[in-house]
Amino acid sequence: MPAIRYVLALALALTACNGDDDFVAPGSANAGCGDTAPVIDLLTVEEGDAVGDGVPSVRITANASDADYDLHWYTMRVWAKEDQAASENMEGDYFEIYGYSGADCNTQAAALRMQIGITGNPPEDTDMWWTAVVYDDQDHASEPWTEFFRTPQAQ
Repeated sequence: MPAIRYVLALALALTACNGDDDFVAPGSANAGCGDTAPVIDLLTVEEGDAVGDGVPSVRITANASDADYDLHWYTMRVWAKEDQAASENMEGDYFEIYGYSGADCNTQAAALRMQIGITGNPPEDTDMWWTAVVYDDQDHASEPWTEFFRTPQAQ
């Protein structure tokens, strides 16, 4: 049984993507891992450390697992909206991180972390709904998980 590996991914300077539905997994799409979708076991949204010249930030952490061990290539997308329904619909711009953690079919669990500077999009001091989805090497998507968090403001 392959060893469980944990992955840390930190994105300090993220830009919104165009919400392209023709997403292709960044990995090798190894056909030998299996067809199980990843699961977000816990999603945490909290105030992050200041970035750049004191810009406040939000840190999103998705603890994910995948029964067929194909989180070796992973992607996490996050939609941040002031309206809960709009966030849960996962339409429009999103933030994204992706990466590689090691040998194919050898990663069952990962802690994916994203840090987003609050510079107007999303705005400071605003109630926001944050919806995250994790994709594995086969481009299987987890069920979305939505959390409420008010963005910080500059000190």
